[in-house]
Amino acid sequence: MPIIEVSVLTGRDKDRIRSLIRALHETTVRVLGAPPESVRVLIREIPPEHWGSGGSTMAEKRAEARTEITEAEEVRGDDAQ
Repeated sequence: MPIIEVSVLTGRDKDRIRSLIRALHETTVRVLGAPPESVRVLIREIPPEHWGSGGSTMAEKRAEARTEITEAEEVRGDDAQ
């Protein structure tokens, strides 16, 4: 019984998660020749505060990216939408 485990950051809508499960299931059946009813897909959603990369959390990286975008818009004189 193939078991596929995927960790993603929280925040994706249910339809996108469903599409991911379906695509992983179909690909596993096709590539491995596994019986469809035997394939298990587990999606683990991790909060950005609990996902680290390069010594920073994803929440910190997102906040930094938002700050950089805001600063770039201010330099260009863009209106925040």
